[in-house]
Amino acid sequence: MTKARKTLGTSGECSLDGHMAAWGWETIAANQRFRGGEIDRVFAKGPLQARSYCVAEVKTLRVRSVAHLQNLIGGDFLQSAFRARQCRNLVFWSRLLKVRGALQVHIRVFRVFRAEDACGADGLEASLRKRFSMASPTPTASPKVLRLDALSVALALTPVFVPAGQATSPLQISLP
Repeated sequence: MTKARKTLGTSGECSLDGHMAAWGWETIAANQRFRGGEIDRVFAKGPLQARSYCVAEVKTLRVRSVAHLQNLIGGDFLQSAFRARQCRNLVFWSRLLKVRGALQVHIRVFRVFRAEDACGADGLEASLRKRFSMASPTPTASPKVLRLDALSVALALTPVFVPAGQATSPLQISLP
């Protein structure tokens, strides 16, 4: 990975950290590596005995214009947002937290779009809201658009895990 791509990824993760902190979530693990791979973020919220957790995978993309964004989110964008290894890592961490007594674990995949300037970020946000305002076949899995900071807009995706071969929506992930 080039230094520029690493810097871009770090900037997206830091923007997400700030947004989550503003909503009361504390970052308790960042870029946590384990034998099966890596998870980008684990957030926690609430008192220790009744804590909620959010296990998150973050992917940051630089966007030069609204037309470039339209090109990025066209076609099978939602399906390509979920890679098999990343989904296994999210499931692994959520199960680990449940075994350790977590009452509630949220799984999220964040696609952070980083604009060249604040005017560009306004256009990105408007385009994402327009594109993903449609009704989803699985209401619990509908994408949510979040303005992270002056230059970053995120699409928060909540995958729904279903038995193998039963996925009927791009946001449903088949588990063996």
